[in-house]
Amino acid sequence: EHDVFDAIKKEPSFLVFAAMFLGTAIIAPVQEEFLFRGLLQGGAERLQRLREARLTSGPLGNPPIVTVGTPAEPETIRGAEVLTWSWWPVLLSSVVFAVMHLGQGLAPIPLFVLSLGLGYLYRQTGRLWPCIVVHALLNAFSLIGFGLQTAAGS
Repeated sequence: EHDVFDAIKKEPSFLVFAAMFLGTAIIAPVQEEFLFRGLLQGGAERLQRLREARLTSGPLGNPPIVTVGTPAEPETIRGAEVLTWSWWPVLLSSVVFAVMHLGQGLAPIPLFVLSLGLGYLYRQTGRLWPCIVVHALLNAFSLIGFGLQTAAGS
C-alpha cells in the first residue's frame, strides 16, 4: 500500500488528512516533477541535442552532408548511419519514476504510464508547470477519494 493512506487509516483526523494533502498534492508533485522531468528528462534531452548537434555539424563549421531516409531507415550523416531516437529521455525518466514507487503494490505500472504522459507533455511544452498541475490533480483526487471512502467507513 502507501504510507500516506496508512497514516490516514491509522489516525483519521482532519489535521492528519490536511498534512498528508499538503505533502501529497502540493509538495510531492513540485519536487518529483522538478527531479524527474526538469533534471533527469531535461538533462537527457540536452545531452540528446548536443549529440545531434555534434553529429550534424560539418568540419570547420561547414554545413553537414545529410541524407534522410524513410522512417524505417536510419539517417545518414556524413556517410555514417546514425540512429537518433529522441524519446529515450522520456522513457528513462518514466522508468526511474516507476522504480521510485516500488513497494506501493501495483502502483508503479499505472505510474509508469502516467509518467510517459507527463514526459510527453514536458517534451512538447518545455515547461514544468503543466506537468506539476496534472500530477497534483491526480494526487489530490486520489487522496480526496480515499479520504471520503475512509470517512464513510468510519
